[in-house]
Amino acid sequence: MESLQGQGPQGLQGQGPQGLRKPPSAEELAAAADKLEKNANLLVKSNDSEIIRQTLRLYGSLFVGLFLLFCYLRRRFPKLYNVRSWAPKLKCRLALMQSYGFFSWAWDVFKVSDDDLLHNCGMDATCFVRCLRLGIKLSLVGCFNAIWLIPTFYTATGLEELEEEDKFVLMSVANLHPGSPRFAAVVVAAYITVIMSLYLLSNEYQWYIEYRH
Repeated sequence: MESLQGQGPQGLQGQGPQGLRKPPSAEELAAAADKLEKNANLLVKSNDSEIIRQTLRLYGSLFVGLFLLFCYLRRRFPKLYNVRSWAPKLKCRLALMQSYGFFSWAWDVFKVSDDDLLHNCGMDATCFVRCLRLGIKLSLVGCFNAIWLIPTFYTATGLEELEEEDKFVLMSVANLHPGSPRFAAVVVAAYITVIMSLYLLSNEYQWYIEYRH
């Protein structure tokens, strides 16, 4: 503080324009822009495809292993996995059916009607199963959007000038340049998803009102 006070206004004024930083020149701005573009290209050159492959290897292996284990334990310990087939107060016709094979149960359960499920298992179980079915239908909407979104992104003139291309990036919205008219496809896909979600939810509400009351 004393050193600053000792300078006084004259000491600060004595620095003059030399104390101020000069504005960058056109060459410096161009060099900074080139550096930013190179950094952006490095970010784009991500290894997303390898990450997805590793994820599928890890979680896909876990899923297959646990699925086979469940199929084996379900047949090996039926009383543990099918309580309603032997508990006196919980017995029901669906649980007494032993026609489900080692793998066939995975698609045979979809043949059970809502009326049978409601009569044998109750409203809570039926609503839970319908909620799972709703999730499958919403996933199919996303798969439908992917059918036409992926070609829309992949055929865009986006990142083909890069030396190292990630095919997964080329199939995503990251392949579009800022201001590309193909961004409209994302908006259309969002509208399709919202409209189909509202339609499917409306059907579920109508079913619930009909069977609940």
